[in-house]
Amino acid sequence: MKDKTQKSFRGIVRILLLVFCYTFGSHAFALALEHEQTVDIYKVTDVPNPRNESSSNWVSNPNQILDESYVWEINNMLSQLEDSLSIEVTVVALPSIGEDIPAEFAHKLFEHWGIGKKTDDNGLLILLVLDQRKVTFATGYGLEGVLPDAICKRIQTKYMIPYLKDDNWNEGMVAGIKATCQR
Repeated sequence: MKDKTQKSFRGIVRILLLVFCYTFGSHAFALALEHEQTVDIYKVTDVPNPRNESSSNWVSNPNQILDESYVWEINNMLSQLEDSLSIEVTVVALPSIGEDIPAEFAHKLFEHWGIGKKTDDNGLLILLVLDQRKVTFATGYGLEGVLPDAICKRIQTKYMIPYLKDDNWNEGMVAGIKATCQR
């Protein structure tokens, strides 16, 4: 009888969570609950480095959050940026990093991969974390004059977040990359 009561209680809690999520706009969380999806949670050492795959790949997209045509477009823009200014930019799109703070995760990943030219420290990592609905920039010291935190935040707010709010990860990331390259 106790087991039946626990199952019934879990069912009621589940329904209440779904109603709460749909009511207050956490649609992605509600869908995950509804379909009982498991989400891959990444640690810094688990994220595949796109440069190990190909020297012309700048996007780590292990769960195909970004469509392949957009990955191609981002890779093209970032290759041109690296060719013209020797700035290395890497884009990472992950479903989850667990309870880690995106900014800290991005900085650890930036250091782990050694993004940017060592002598110039001119790298940039752009991290998208779906379950936390966060986009974060981690810059090397050599880029801080061109891309200080305030400019990075402005790029996110003006060019990326309007798309990301609508779960349009592709357009949001492309708009942010374009704005970053123009900067």
